[in-house]
Amino acid sequence: MKTFVLDTNVLLGHLKGEKVIMDTFENLGLNLTDVNIIISIVVFAEMKSLGKQRKWSAKKYENVNTWLRKFLIIPLESEDLLEVYAEIDAYSQGKLENKPLPFGLSSRNMGKMIYGLLQQHIS
Repeated sequence: MKTFVLDTNVLLGHLKGEKVIMDTFENLGLNLTDVNIIISIVVFAEMKSLGKQRKWSAKKYENVNTWLRKFLIIPLESEDLLEVYAEIDAYSQGKLENKPLPFGLSSRNMGKMIYGLLQQHIS
């Protein structure tokens, strides 16, 4: 089973049914129930914060919280997570050696973890 590290942008895009996220999932044949998903504690906190900022209903807030708890939540000290983030951040800035951004994408118009979703899996 493959493992993916996802960021807030991808999770939120999935919840909202954003075309680029849903198409990516479909193209990869992914369903969030048939892969191992890792998120950082920061992503978990950001999602909870977004729920409060956007005034989600109590039911939606609890449903999203329950959904997030199905994923492996990693503390910030995880060296593996920090390394993956460093690679993804460098990629999103167009500065990862031998892995240029696709034509038309920039750090301004892509979620950092789109790269993670497409390229970075931990075995």
